[in-house]
Amino acid sequence: MIEIVSLDFDESHDAFTKHIGDELSRTKGNQLVIISLVDEWGKENILNDAFFDHVMKCNSPYLSYITFDFHEYW
Repeated sequence: MIEIVSLDFDESHDAFTKHIGDELSRTKGNQLVIISLVDEWGKENILNDAFFDHVMKCNSPYLSYITFDFHEYW
């Protein structure tokens, strides 16, 4: 059984920005592109929305977020 831990947005955003900061440090200041394959219209949409909100709040010129609804094309 998978246990899901729920954090409020601010708590999870702190973890998100730390993770993105770590990834950006590995790219040595270059662009970081995130590609999401999450179903944008199904039950995975809540993940898509939350992730998008975190990316938007980051507001980093070094971070790009691309969605590709894998389920729509296959």
